[in-house]
Amino acid sequence: MDYEKIEDSVLKSAMDFFQQNAVDFFGINTKIIAPAQTELKDIK
Repeated sequence: MDYEKIEDSVLKSAMDFFQQNAVDFFGINTKIIAPAQTELKDIK
């Protein structure tokens, strides 16, 4: 079992669920308006 993939999935789900609360917690002065793609599809 690849625990890194599981951890990544859990953290992405948590950030999606908590969105603005997570940003406020980390002290980032911004507002979430849409999710961003985080995977690199073509690594060169």
